[in-house]
Amino acid sequence: MTDDDLVAAFPHQLASDVRAVLAVMPEARIAPVSPFSVYVGDEAVAIPYRIYQDELPDDVVRALTGVQQAILHCLYSRHSDGLVRQRHLEHIASSDEPWAVPFVVQLAGEYVLEILDSIQHGLSDLPSKGFAQRLAYGDFIELLRVGHRSGDVP
Repeated sequence: MTDDDLVAAFPHQLASDVRAVLAVMPEARIAPVSPFSVYVGDEAVAIPYRIYQDELPDDVVRALTGVQQAILHCLYSRHSDGLVRQRHLEHIASSDEPWAVPFVVQLAGEYVLEILDSIQHGLSDLPSKGFAQRLAYGDFIELLRVGHRSGDVP
């Protein structure tokens, strides 16, 4: 996988922010592992199953914009080390950005208790009626449901 493959993990309108994040990330020790495809809105994205970059120092992360930090946390939520995944998940689990949702949902299937606890904590406001996070997750789940029925989503 190349940087372009990691850019494809997000909707196209975020491409410049994703490239800014990738520019500060260390080179991967191993190429990212097989992406899985999902839809964010009406756009297909290909999220890597695992990445192998070392984490960035806190000062580098703080120098990124808020959107870029969220992108970085999404990418590192796919890290090969479960502790790294959990640390970064805690930054995105409560996000109401539709493009962060598949990163969180994928982690729910990993059955790591600490990760599931982080997801539960991050989604604690999900049942609140009209909450933006609920809408983002509901839209994503509806796309999965409809996609499975039509055969569009693997």
